[in-house]
Amino acid sequence: PVWRRTRQLMLELTRPVIDFLNDLDRERTYVAGDARAGQPGLSDDESIELAIVGEQLEVGTKVSFDRAVGAETFLRPSVALAKLPARQAWLRFRAATSDIQRARVAMGGNTERDLPNADVGRQSFEYYLRNEADD
Repeated sequence: PVWRRTRQLMLELTRPVIDFLNDLDRERTYVAGDARAGQPGLSDDESIELAIVGEQLEVGTKVSFDRAVGAETFLRPSVALAKLPARQAWLRFRAATSDIQRARVAMGGNTERDLPNADVGRQSFEYYLRNEADD
């Protein structure tokens, strides 16, 4: 019982730190690009003002560990995260090969080389959002 209660307290106390680090990671992934998703990073010539938390932390005042002052709660640095797009999630599903081929042909491709399965799925999803989903 002592361990379970201690563990629960540790989870509650570390949640703000974990949320902050997740936001920082999400921002860095967005700026650098996500190779797994085939998304390029931002180029230098894009005119987007980014207030990257990591850069702010680099230029912040550094204090040696023995002079650091503790606090009861985690105080998140007061810097703005870069304006990020809406959160994203993967969509994956299986479909009959014949149905994928029918959709591919309807989109102007003949083979997977012309239009890969991922593109068939993406274009189908985008079509649905444009034409069928209520805005």
